[in-house]
Amino acid sequence: MLCNPILQVLIRHVSHFVRDHPAILENHHRGNSFNAVVRCEVRSLVDIDSTTGRESEVARWLASFLAGRGYRVWKQPVSESRFNVYASLRDDPAVVLSTHFDCVPPFFPSREERGLIFGRGACDAKGILAAQITAAE
Repeated sequence: MLCNPILQVLIRHVSHFVRDHPAILENHHRGNSFNAVVRCEVRSLVDIDSTTGRESEVARWLASFLAGRGYRVWKQPVSESRFNVYASLRDDPAVVLSTHFDCVPPFFPSREERGLIFGRGACDAKGILAAQITAAE
């Protein structure tokens, strides 16, 4: 399975909520279509090769992306070139979301077809990661 139907449902439901509450869209995404913002996040993640052993680039992207959105970010070294990313919007989070961002080989970049996002990691786990970021915000 290369597409993420759960993410598609999340995008659809949240898009309807945001449509009915336009202040959320203005506050969080500066007028961009919510659907387009989430799709961009997913495709940006999928387009980074993070096959097992090559996770450092996506970890750096994620840490920078989250810091740019106001998260406090910590990097936990795992090996010389790899690290886990911890991020929080609050000092005392009530919920912890956890996933991974490595993927099995071979790498292939994202594409969209029939409103679905395809690519290595779109379903497991980069689509999940984008959904978690969206849910946290």
